[in-house]
Amino acid sequence: MVTQSTKHNNKIPINANQYDNFNTDVVVTYKNGETLIYYDCLADSATTSHVSNCREAFTTFNPSHRMKVEGVGGIQMCAEGHGTIELELVCEGHKYTLTLNDILYIPRNKNNLISLGH
Repeated sequence: MVTQSTKHNNKIPINANQYDNFNTDVVVTYKNGETLIYYDCLADSATTSHVSNCREAFTTFNPSHRMKVEGVGGIQMCAEGHGTIELELVCEGHKYTLTLNDILYIPRNKNNLISLGH
């Protein structure tokens, strides 16, 4: 499991009570309007696309008309859009920025997924 944070500038503060996908999601909104979202993500070697269930994490977003996506066991879900998420990762005291493009937004997906084969 990868723990990540995403910076997001938002004029409307995000209410942390809206987050029900993970019990560990934490949303911090600073007085300057900058929001930092902490959420868990699974590294997945079987998925062909990055997936996020957190709309607020996207730095760019393009809505789509409920595009069907097939998952494990043939289960179908609908992606409601796609875009970019910039992750700030910390490893051994060093900060890194990782930009993930073409991430599918699937709000009903249980987990956020980073495709290792992407």
